[in-house]
Amino acid sequence: MLWRTSVKNHKLGNVRVDEGDRVFIGIVSAMAEDVEAGVTDVDPVFGGRHDPESDTAPLHACPAYRFAIGTMLGILGALMDQHRVEALPAPLLVRIGKRPQTPS
Repeated sequence: MLWRTSVKNHKLGNVRVDEGDRVFIGIVSAMAEDVEAGVTDVDPVFGGRHDPESDTAPLHACPAYRFAIGTMLGILGALMDQHRVEALPAPLLVRIGKRPQTPS
């Protein structure tokens, strides 16, 4: 579950949202609905598309978007640098093992 606090009065679909209201979403359900519709965009995880050249973000965008992306890139970079990541036949499964040593 994710939640955000509304910063202004608006409508979300057919629902009125007032400034200060908390909006809760089940991100797994929301993303599963996208997958069924053939949508592969991950931006909904962060509440919308974020323009890295701007300090503005969509109304419900995650305020820690840049922090989250930087953290994930750092973790993935360190993982890929030190380990071998191998895809497995089942979707979304990988095997992580030691990277073979190269002769000096």
